[in-house]
Amino acid sequence: MMKRMMQLALVLMLFTGLAQAQQFQAGRDYRVISQPDAGGEQDGQVEVREFFSYACPACFDFSGPFHDWLAEAPEGVVIRRTPMVFNPSWEPLARAYYVAEVLGVVEQVHKPLFNAIHVKGQRFQSAEDVAELFAAQGVDRAQVLKLWDSFAVATRLRQGEQLAKRYRIMSTPSLGVAGRYTISTRTARSQPRMLQVADELVKQRLGAQ
Repeated sequence: MMKRMMQLALVLMLFTGLAQAQQFQAGRDYRVISQPDAGGEQDGQVEVREFFSYACPACFDFSGPFHDWLAEAPEGVVIRRTPMVFNPSWEPLARAYYVAEVLGVVEQVHKPLFNAIHVKGQRFQSAEDVAELFAAQGVDRAQVLKLWDSFAVATRLRQGEQLAKRYRIMSTPSLGVAGRYTISTRTARSQPRMLQVADELVKQRLGAQ
């Protein structure tokens, strides 16, 4: 009897494992990148790249759950963000992110920027607009203005455009995993499911290293 119960348990474990492995499928729940980014995984780390815009209401909705997911993500997950510029009005907000990145204050201003736009209804169209918000968060206003048109920020903007093409980003929010896969609400069909797919792919890639 005990032997039969153990066999049944093994069968159930195998069935569960297969079901989980087949839960998400390439081409349906996520897309495989034709030219993988070699920097997407290395030395026991897997990159999760968020493609977003501060102007995007869906990105604002996603920012909270994504933050919570990162807090519980497996060890080895490295988060990177790439702000998208789908229209000219998004360009100052992409610059704002890269200025924050250069200054090392992304976590200091990331949520306040989202809240200012989507809760308070503020608009950011210039360096001065952004510098004012940064200053309210304790960031040197002069440094923001100095970096706004800098080579470092311009380089990051160009790199962001190249990444968007490589990952074939058509909407925000989207996620890149391990430099190999992209996930969007179009493929995963909902924001919560985006995170479920990302979680599974991250675990697969960490297990493959």
